[in-house]
Amino acid sequence: MNRIEDLRRVTDNTLHGLIADDSLKFRILQKVSSEQEPRRRFTFRTVTALCGALAALAVMVLALNTLQPVRPGGPGEINVFAAGGTGSENASLFRDGFDPGSVVSVELEGSSAVTDAEKCASLAAVLSGTAENADSGESSGQERLVLKLSDGTEFIFTAADPYLFDGDGQCWYCPEFFSSIKE
Repeated sequence: MNRIEDLRRVTDNTLHGLIADDSLKFRILQKVSSEQEPRRRFTFRTVTALCGALAALAVMVLALNTLQPVRPGGPGEINVFAAGGTGSENASLFRDGFDPGSVVSVELEGSSAVTDAEKCASLAAVLSGTAENADSGESSGQERLVLKLSDGTEFIFTAADPYLFDGDGQCWYCPEFFSSIKE
């Protein structure tokens, strides 16, 4: 029964000539209207849920787009990082205005001190240009690294290849420095 106009004919056919009173007609109309209503609600809820899921997906894509790549760890190491970064990505190993040419000596414990001005400047440039702030590093087998400047200032680090640890407890990742100093 698709149309209300056909109600009388359908009820006559269904009841085989019996006459339906008004209460029976009312119950039939209630049943027909209650069967049609859930379809509308279902469609509305489905569209609402689909729009909500799409909005959540769009937010996730935008959030994941801001993450920075993680440098691979060594064998057996677990990479740990904070989602969204810590804000220290632009930090520098040396203070602003550091001049690599002012370094007169680079001494790594267990190696001979480098005093050649060109080599010292090169090593300091590698440190200031490629050292990256790291969340943590392997601290076993630590050595002491001392950089002396022409004005008498000394920068002292604890070193464990490929990491440097400054006096503030920050960890720096710089494998290029360690390969350069061993040459």
